[in-house]
Order: sequence, then C-alpha cells, then structure tokens
Amino acid sequence: MKKIDVLMTAFRDGIQSAYGARVLSRDYMPVVEAAAKAGVRRFEAGGGALFQASVLYCGENPFDRLDAFRRAAGPEAELQTLSRGASMVGIEPQSREVIKLYTNLLKRHGINTVRNFDALNDNYNLAETGKIIVAASLKHEPAICVTDPPPGSALEGVDTPEYYQSLLVKFLESDLPFNSVCFKDSVGTVRPSKVRETVRLARKLLGKDISISWHTHDTLGLGIASYLAAIEAGADRVDLSLSPLSGGACQPDIISFWHALRGSGFELDIDIKKILQTEEMLKEALRSYTMVPEAERTDPLSLFYPMPGGAVAANANLLRDQGLSARYDEIIHALGEVYSKGGGGAPVTPVSQYYVQQAYENVLYGAWKRIAPGYGRMVLGYLGTTPTSPDPEVREIASRSLSLPPASTDPLSAADADPAKNLSAFREKLTNAGIPVYDEALALVALCGEKGINLLNGRAVVSLAKAEPGISPASIAALQAQTPGTGENASDQGDFTVILNEKVFGVRFSGDNVSVNGVSYSYAVADGLDEELLAKGAPGPVDENDEALVETHDIRAFAPGMIIRLNKQLGDKIAIGETILVLESMSSEIHVNAKISGVVTELPIAWGDRVEAGQILMRVNVLSHGKFAMVSRAAEGLAQKTQNGRVTAIESPLNGIVLKIYKKAGERIHAGESILVTEAMKMEQPVNSPIEGVIESILVKQGDQVKRGQILVQIAPEGAL
Repeated sequence: MKKIDVLMTAFRDGIQSAYGARVLSRDYMPVVEAAAKAGVRRFEAGGGALFQASVLYCGENPFDRLDAFRRAAGPEAELQTLSRGASMVGIEPQSREVIKLYTNLLKRHGINTVRNFDALNDNYNLAETGKIIVAASLKHEPAICVTDPPPGSALEGVDTPEYYQSLLVKFLESDLPFNSVCFKDSVGTVRPSKVRETVRLARKLLGKDISISWHTHDTLGLGIASYLAAIEAGADRVDLSLSPLSGGACQPDIISFWHALRGSGFELDIDIKKILQTEEMLKEALRSYTMVPEAERTDPLSLFYPMPGGAVAANANLLRDQGLSARYDEIIHALGEVYSKGGGGAPVTPVSQYYVQQAYENVLYGAWKRIAPGYGRMVLGYLGTTPTSPDPEVREIASRSLSLPPASTDPLSAADADPAKNLSAFREKLTNAGIPVYDEALALVALCGEKGINLLNGRAVVSLAKAEPGISPASIAALQAQTPGTGENASDQGDFTVILNEKVFGVRFSGDNVSVNGVSYSYAVADGLDEELLAKGAPGPVDENDEALVETHDIRAFAPGMIIRLNKQLGDKIAIGETILVLESMSSEIHVNAKISGVVTELPIAWGDRVEAGQILMRVNVLSHGKFAMVSRAAEGLAQKTQNGRVTAIESPLNGIVLKIYKKAGERIHAGESILVTEAMKMEQPVNSPIEGVIESILVKQGDQVKRGQILVQIAPEGAL
C-alpha cells in the first residue's frame, strides 16, 4: 500500500480562497494543533496573499503568525510557504536584497520549504529567486504553472504536457538543487488526461528520487479526479484542505480524498476519526465568518473565464467593498479576452490580479480605453517573458498609455537598479515614520508599503470576513492590545480607547494636543454646543492676511475605495496639486490631488473609511484674493499655459525657494503629479506637471532661490515620445 503525502492547505490557501484571508489567526491556531495530532505532518503556513492580507485586513504581523503556527504545529512539522518568484509576496518584482531579506526571515521564523512559482513560467526568474532561497538554507520546491486555456482561444494548444516538460528541462539545466517539484493548477481546469500525461513525462525525466506534487482547486469540480490521475502517473503528494475550507474555490477535502483512495492501492497516513473531529473544530472556529457565495460554488464557467480559486473571494470582496457586486459576473466574463491578449501568463497572482484589474477597466470605462498599470507592464515585458507574444495592438496601447517602452532588462535586475526598491530607501521610510529599523519592519514596508507603516504604527485597518460590517469584539480586543496608550496600560493622564461604530481609536491628550492612533492634532474644548461655530463648519484658524472666504468647493472621490492616508485635517490649507489623501481601490493606490487652493472646512471622512465614487471627501473654502489666492491663480495660469502640448518648459509661479524635489531627469510624469515644491510668501507651493510625459531636465536644485517665470523643469509631452 503506497502512502500519499499530504500538504494541508486549509490555513493558507483555504482561508485565502474562501474568505480572502480576512480571518484572525488566533481563531484557527488551535485547529492547526489538532490537525498535527491527527497525523498531518506538512502544512502550508504562509506566503501567497496571506502575507499582505494579514497586514491589510487583519492588523496582524505575518511574522508573528508564522511563530504562532510553528508553536501550534509542533517542532517536527514541515512548514512551507508560497512565493511568487520575483514578486515574492508582493504584486510587483522586488530587488534581490529584499528577496534575500524576506527568505532569511522565513528561515528565522520556522519555515522549512518555499514553493516558488513564476506566473509567466519564466525560467530565469524562477532560477534566480531559487538561488536566494537555497542560500537561506531553505528547501526549494519549484512550481510550474499549468492551465487549460479557454476552448477556442488563441492560447489553446500552447499549454501541453510536452511544453511543461520543456520547462522542467530548462530548470534542470540551471543546476539548482531541489528535492521536489510542484505542478500548480491555480484555476482547476486541467483535465485528468492531461494531468496524467504531464506527471508521467515529469517522472520519466526526474527519476524516482524527486518528489512530485500536484496542486489544484475544485473550482470546476475536477479536483479529486485530477489528483487520482496524478498519483496513478507517479505523483507522491497532493494538496488537501479541511471543511469548510474545501471544495469550490478551495482544494479538495481530505476526508473526500481519503474515501476516494479506499481499495485503490494508495492511502493517506492520517487518523480519520481525529480528522473528523478537526473539521468540526474548524467549522466552530470559523462560525462567525461569512464565505462569499462565489467561493462556495462549483463554477464550470471558470473554464472560459479563468479566475484562480485563490483570488475568487479576494476579488469578490474587493468589488463588494466598492459597491460593485452586481457587476462581478460582467467583470469575470471580461477575463477571457484580457487573458488571451495578455500573452498567456498563468492566471495566478500577481498576473491574475492584473487580469482582473484590466477586466475592471474594460467593463467600467470601455474595452481598452484605459490600461491597468500592472497589466500594461506585463505585456511590455516588465515581469519577464510571457509564454506567447501579447496582442500587438494591446501592447501598443499599453506603451502609449503608460508612456513606457518595452522592457530592456529582466525584472530582478531592473528592481536592483531602482533606488526606491533597495533596502536603504525602506530604512529611510521607517526612520521618517519614527519606527525602529529592524529586519521584520524592513520587510513589511518593502512588501506592503504604506500599509506596513500603518501596521507598525498601530494604525492598521481591520476588515474581517464577518457576517455583519464592522469589527468583531475579538478584533477590537486585538486592536486595543496593539494601540499605544490604550487598554490596561493607559495612564491616568488622559489616555482613552474610543470605539465608534466598532472602529477603535487610541486617544491620548497632552497639553494643547491630542493624538488619535498616533496622529497629533491641536484642539480646544468649550462647554455646551457653540451653534454659531458649528453653523460655520468649524473652519479653524485662518491667517490674518487672508481675506474673506467666499466659495465652497466639494472634493469628491472619483473611484470607490478605502482611505489609507489622510494628509489634511479640518482647518488645514491646501494648495493646487497637493496630495490630500490616498485611496486604495482594486489593490491599487490612488492619490487624490487638490484642484483648488483653500481651507478645509468640512471633513466627513476619516482614515480607514470606505468611500463610494462621487462621495464628498472634503469641503474647501476658497479665498477670493490675498496671497493665498495669488498662489492659486499663478498655478492655474501655469497649467493653462502648458496644456497645449507644445510648451515643455514649466515656470515658477512666484518668487521663492526650492524646498523639495520629487523627480529626476528621465522619469515618467503623470498629469497633475508633483515634480517639486517651492516656498513662496510663507506657503508651500507644489509645482505639478499639466501633461503626461518624461522629464527632460530639472534646472534647479534644492535650496535654490527662484524668480517668477524662471524655467524650473522641461518635459517632453506624451505625444512627442
């Protein structure tokens, strides 16, 4: 009787596929311990979308999760994570030093094996990242992405067992040590006959000593049939899950597969009675969480509109958050064309996310009217070499839309050469945020950006997959525990935990300032309600040299999303072009810039809020004259002067001094994006580009005195590229 090895995926891929990973780890850690006692020896403990979801939605440090997993599974368990090749656990290529840092941290936090894939099956990306994994003394399991393209598509016939064999040969030629290989079917569309032939060829090539794993999702209902075909052809291991995190978008259930093997000559080395008890424990542990319907069902249409199982819940939740649930099917149906014209990269993260983002753009704004940045960079080669050539017209549209030429180097080398992706840049971000610099913090800010900073500052947004909107009592307690100055440690000098509509705020009063979740504000308190002040909207102090406020303008959200950064507060002045807040929408960060200058008089939103398209973000009172209006009019005139697309010189709107320079020669610039900031008449004035283009030259340096009309920057407009 041959024993089939099991990778238990419930606690990574399962919670990702069923709940978009919006589950607190402490709710399922006791079940991990129970599964280990039931005979499960190998667990998927992290990686994939779980790393970022821990930060984005759960307010948890993913490295703390790994430590807790090791304690629960025990010292003898084999723990592995999933890695996205050059992107690791991000959605864009990382520098080698970031990948090295991350893999060393995996070793430090109890991981044994890294399953490593490249969505484009680019062997260079796979081998180069594999070298770093092996250097960290981790086992490396290279994964080949397999799929069945939509019937009748231009890609049908490209993905064959012989093609996968050729990829395996290339990897063997890289001479990198490994003791297992995985075939990863992220959508669950590969038919059993193709599974059988793929494994047969791989076994013939690899010999008997290299372990072969097959990974699939039950999206199409083929999961168990595919696994039976794989082990009959020579596979040693399959990925299985536990109910309710099994079937549908998840992996097949371990009990179902145990039964399917009875009398076959194969068996799972588990205690089935204890597994039954473990599944009951998991159902109870997740009782308060709500699975999206799309993740529960078998969806045969996935064959035509390839949505990976691991992304079903995540994308359904993203659209639900933005009030677009009614358009879910429409967006998913648009995936077929986006996938076929994109060069045939496997529908697995990060490429699957690019497909969804482009489908979203095509549905909401018209086919190929707008290009999602990730998708555009992919078809232009910035992620590596796609299996087939992308559609030439789409490629041309992407190049024109993003003002990018086709890539001229591999993604890892490009990331190494990008100063913004090196560890020194992330050390600077931590220092500027007042956060101690240590390895885990560096990895969090490198791989999660602003959300990593928010987590480390105790300002993470919690958005769980709960039946009711808001935050559960358990997560409130977790937030209280991580909010400075709240809970049991609060002093008697004015520290409070305030819960409004299940949102948690750590409030600390000190002198004339109050800190709310780490952000300081000046404040004043008066007895009673000042009706006159309230009627004015509490505009806050205004400089005595600024004349009457005469007009109120609304700044509205032009896309649905969540507020992840709020740069302005009630009473603050804003200038044209300033970034006043940042929205996260469809996994992208959108900077909202001011189109007017004035004073913030109403602020109906707060950091962490979800907003709809068209919703008012803030109201601004505009000054009719005086120095504030002078800066405003000068900036507006500058924009008008350069909008014709022929004038490339950007002039200083006023006499002043150059305070900051954000860009450098050769960089692409978006319309409305800030190039530098000058100080004029005691005010900071962003100088923004009114056109899309590339910066030809910056003619000033920080600290220079400049005169009104002096040329600061020269830009080649988009049409001239």
